[in-house]
Amino acid sequence: MESDDEDVNFYINRGGFPIQQEYWHKLWKHTKRHHSAKGEEAENQIRGNRSLSKVPVPIAPTITPGMTTEERIICIQNYISDLHYNFTGLQFFEIKKSRPMSGLMEIAKDMIKESLPIKCLEAVILSIYFTCGLEGLDRFPISFKSCFNSHHHRHVVLGIHYSGRYGALGLSRRRTLMYKPLIYRSLMDLIQQYKTSYEECYHELEKVKIGLPVDHSVHSCEPIKWKHVAINYKKSSTDNVRKALEKFSKQIKTKVSQLII
Repeated sequence: MESDDEDVNFYINRGGFPIQQEYWHKLWKHTKRHHSAKGEEAENQIRGNRSLSKVPVPIAPTITPGMTTEERIICIQNYISDLHYNFTGLQFFEIKKSRPMSGLMEIAKDMIKESLPIKCLEAVILSIYFTCGLEGLDRFPISFKSCFNSHHHRHVVLGIHYSGRYGALGLSRRRTLMYKPLIYRSLMDLIQQYKTSYEECYHELEKVKIGLPVDHSVHSCEPIKWKHVAINYKKSSTDNVRKALEKFSKQIKTKVSQLII
């Protein structure tokens, strides 16, 4: 996305913090381009204006020993939601999926420190960071590809499994495409709920990819396996989707370290 093309959806801050002038320029350029005449007006009202109201800084979740896993999950999701979805046109944190787990966890610490709005991939990294060490909780990335008005959209959440129930942590422009409580009896039920949510947003869900369970060690040198099961909804019957998800689910439940599908 690091491009000056007029079609760019958003830019990525590759310069770290404090944010360099180059990336501030890209942010305001995006604002003016996507908000037409009001974009320049908004820039003039905001840039350098020291009288603007202070934005409250979300407080990182406090996990206490007496909390149940379900309560901890809700606490983590509330914090991620309080950071808000990033509509600025500049993604503040650069996430390289190929980086080892330990490197991504350092970025999670930066997110907490800076308390800036985030997008879905950043929310997944934060969710992994806060759920590391939660005994009995399995975490795995779920990626979606949908289509609306001939335009393709990609999204990702962190699937979770605990005590025979499934759910998900995450962030989205649409509230129905992010957090799902730990209430779903099967992975199929969870994925079908997302499919229904996409349809309610007038999106056609085309593909779903599920990664391997994520290591609980924040110091792991292994990268996250983002893709292990791939489902093409245009080519797969409901029965085939169910079989693939059930096979993956059984191996999670039996704690098989090397999933083979």
